[in-house]
Formats: sequence, C-alpha cells, structure tokens
Amino acid sequence: MTAVAERHDLRGTPAIAEWLEHVDATDSAAKGAEPDDRVSMLVRSNVVAQLANLSTHPSVSRAVNAGTVNVEGWVFDIGTGAVTVFDAAGSEVAPAA
Repeated sequence: MTAVAERHDLRGTPAIAEWLEHVDATDSAAKGAEPDDRVSMLVRSNVVAQLANLSTHPSVSRAVNAGTVNVEGWVFDIGTGAVTVFDAAGSEVAPAA
C-alpha cells in the first residue's frame, strides 16, 4: 500500500504491480490525505473493497444468505497491535480483543 500511496514505479516488479492493480479502485478514498494517513486509508478501503468483491462469489453469497458464513475483514496495525474489524457491509465494528 505504501508503494501505491507514494506512487512508486512498479514496472520493474510486474507481479507486485499486478497484485496491487485492484488498489486503484480504492485510491480515490485517500486522495489529499497526509502520507501517513494515506497508507492507512488505502489499507482500510482496500479491505472493504475486497469484502465487497468476495461477497460477489456465488458460493460465498449463498453461504452468507443462508447464515452459515459470516464475512469480515481485519486490519492489523503493526505499530500498535490493534485489530480493526469490518463487517460485510464495510462498516467498522468493535475492535477485536
């Protein structure tokens, strides 16, 4: 996410560039933010975007609708050890203990 936030040229690392392509959709959420906040915002918006993407998979969608699966996204802050949990709708829920 730092590479995206700082606009690194990733042409020399095509596998990483391809892996980070999906971040482009979440990049607009962090425009104008301070550099440190930008990375955090990108990470969070990417988790929410991936939850939405995962929920479109037919087997996941069926299981969620049947109540047999609960989809969550977690963001781990390495500096503090805090975990933030997002529900399937992308809303932040109580932090994990």
